[in-house]
Amino acid sequence: IGWVGLAKEGAHFPVSATGGQLDTSTRSGYNVHIFTGSSEPFNLTSTGGGSTLDVEYLIVGAGGGCAPHNPGGAGAGALKYGTASLSAGDYPISVGGGGGNPGGSQGASGGPSTFNSITSPGGGGGGKQGTGGAPGGSGGAGGQDSGGGRGTGTGDSGGTNNSTSPSNGWGNDGGSAPSGSGFSGSGGGGGAAASGGWGSPGGTAGSGGNGLSYSITGISSYYAGGGGGRAEGGGAAGSGGLGGGGNANQNGTANTGGGAGAYASGGSGIIVIAYPNA
Repeated sequence: IGWVGLAKEGAHFPVSATGGQLDTSTRSGYNVHIFTGSSEPFNLTSTGGGSTLDVEYLIVGAGGGCAPHNPGGAGAGALKYGTASLSAGDYPISVGGGGGNPGGSQGASGGPSTFNSITSPGGGGGGKQGTGGAPGGSGGAGGQDSGGGRGTGTGDSGGTNNSTSPSNGWGNDGGSAPSGSGFSGSGGGGGAAASGGWGSPGGTAGSGGNGLSYSITGISSYYAGGGGGRAEGGGAAGSGGLGGGGNANQNGTANTGGGAGAYASGGSGIIVIAYPNA
């Protein structure tokens, strides 16, 4: 009789889940699972007594990489934030890897990050001299003398810190550069909060667009910043956007989805899942 009594209406069973790096203390009252790779799923073994468990999620695709010759900065991965109701079971996790420098006319796009059939595309690669950037979650920038060519972002503009994203995530276009001068700076890659900056005819490069800040882990952190472009003729090089965007000649920061600075590689993506632990 005592055991039957445990199952009566209103009885509480603790939530039980595994996967990723589990943090039970930084965000008060929440369990936070942080995934920086694809080695294991999110395994929800107990929803706490109900048929489903409501979770918050943050999914960021990886940043793009840059082409090798006078390139623009790369775009950040798309950023998606929202809530989902999950039944007990295994949920595969895939965290995108940063795009590299394959030696073509555009850098490689970042890899997508996926959880619960929700995918955040990676950022677009930065284009070489005379070439626009590639499309992506946020678009890559055009290289020197790219004449307005730039990668478009598949995400929506208008995101604010800690805001729920639309279904296609937050993202923006890359910047570009004037054509014909031979001395223009290249553009900066797009970020989750802003488009990439444009290079100038005097050689100054565009900076990467800023990313957005989220507090899902219990600490306010920026994600999905665009990469800075290459300068010419003594002009100022582009800075990376807030959220792991690389300065010119620097990689995007790992596990932020930041786009590569000119000549470099993108930062890997990240997935965060959080739910009440009481």
